[in-house]
Amino acid sequence: MRVRILITAVLVILVPITFAHAQDKCKEAKNLYNIALKTRDTDKAMGLYRKAISLGCTDPKFLGYSHNNLGDILERRKDLYGALIEYREAERYIPEHMTVVENIARVLQELGREQEAKVYYDKLYLFKKNIGPKRIVSALSLRGHFRTIMVVPPDSSTKPEAQVPSSSISGSPVHTTTVAAPYKPEVSLPSITLYFDFDSSYLRPSSVAQLRVLLKAFKDPEIMDHRFLLAGHTCSLGTEEYNMGLSIRRAMSVKEWLVAHGIDSERLIVRGFGETRPIMSNRWEHTRRFNRRVEIKTIGIEIAATRGNATSEFARARELLKQGQNLIAMGRCKEAMEPLEKVINLLEKGNSYYALKIAKQNLALAYLCIGDATMARKVLEGRR
Repeated sequence: MRVRILITAVLVILVPITFAHAQDKCKEAKNLYNIALKTRDTDKAMGLYRKAISLGCTDPKFLGYSHNNLGDILERRKDLYGALIEYREAERYIPEHMTVVENIARVLQELGREQEAKVYYDKLYLFKKNIGPKRIVSALSLRGHFRTIMVVPPDSSTKPEAQVPSSSISGSPVHTTTVAAPYKPEVSLPSITLYFDFDSSYLRPSSVAQLRVLLKAFKDPEIMDHRFLLAGHTCSLGTEEYNMGLSIRRAMSVKEWLVAHGIDSERLIVRGFGETRPIMSNRWEHTRRFNRRVEIKTIGIEIAATRGNATSEFARARELLKQGQNLIAMGRCKEAMEPLEKVINLLEKGNSYYALKIAKQNLALAYLCIGDATMARKVLEGRR
C-alpha cells in the first residue's frame, strides 16, 4: 500500500512538470519557426526549421508546417527529391491539408511520376469541390483577409507567405485556404473556385449542391455586403475565340443561378478570361481539369446608407466606391485607386467611422490587387 501511495505521489509531481517542460519546448520551437518565416536567408531558415523540429514539440500542425516549409525551400533550389521527402513528412502530420497535397502532386509530376501524381491531383480535386459554408465565408471575407494582412511580416510583399501553425505565434496569418508553401502570396484577392466539365457551361448536380452552400455563405453577415467578380476560365483545348465565349458562359451560369435564388445582381460582376489564365498545366487531363473553372473573387465592400450619412457627399462617395470596385473587377487596379482615394477624402469630412473604415479596406484591396501588401497595411493603419 505504501509503495502504491509513493508511486501515486511521484506521478502527481512529475506529470505537471513533464507537461510544463513539453509546453516550454513547443514555445521555443514555435519562436524559432516564427524567426525562420521572417528571414530572407534560406540557409538560415532551413537551419531554424530543423532546429525547431529537433526540440521535440509534438504539435502536429507545427511539425506539418515546418516540414512543408522545408520542402518549399528545397523545391525552390530544384532539389525535388529532398522536397518530396519533406512534403511527405508534412503529410504525416497534416494529411488533409490541401496545400501539402498540391505540393506533393506537383513535385511528383515534375519528377515524371505521373501515376502517383494523379492520385494526389484526384484527392486535391475532391477537396476543392467540397467546401462548406464556413470555409466559403472565411475565404471570401474581406475583413478577415485584412485581419490577416495586418499581422504578416513586413517583408511579405517580396517573399511568398508561409503559414504558421498556431495563432499564438506572433505574426501568424490566420487564413484558411490560402491558403503552407509555395503558398499563393498574401497579396492574392480573397476567392473560391467552382469547377466545370469539359466544353460545358451547364451546372452539374454536384455544382448545384455547391452553389446551395455558396448561397448560404453569401447571406452570412460577414460577407453579405461584399461585391464579387465571377471570373470564367477554360483549359487550352479549342480555339481562343471559342474558349473566351465559353468562359463568359460559365460565369454567367453561376450569376444566373445566384440571382434566381435571391442574390442581388448588383453584387455580381461577370468577366471571361478564356484560356489565358491557367492555374495548372494544360499538358495532362488530371491537371487540365483545374483550369475549367469560375473563380468568385471579392472586389469590395458596400457602404450602407443610413439617416446619419444620407448626404450628397455620402451619395457621391458610394458612386465613386462602385466605380473603383468595377475597375478592380476589370483588372484595372491602379486606375481604381483614384476614385477610392476620393471616397476616403469625402468620408474623412464626415463623422462615419464605420463607412471610412470600409472605404480604407476597399483602397487596401486595390493595393493587394497590384501585389503591394505593404501599402495595403499602411492604408489600414492610416499611414498612407
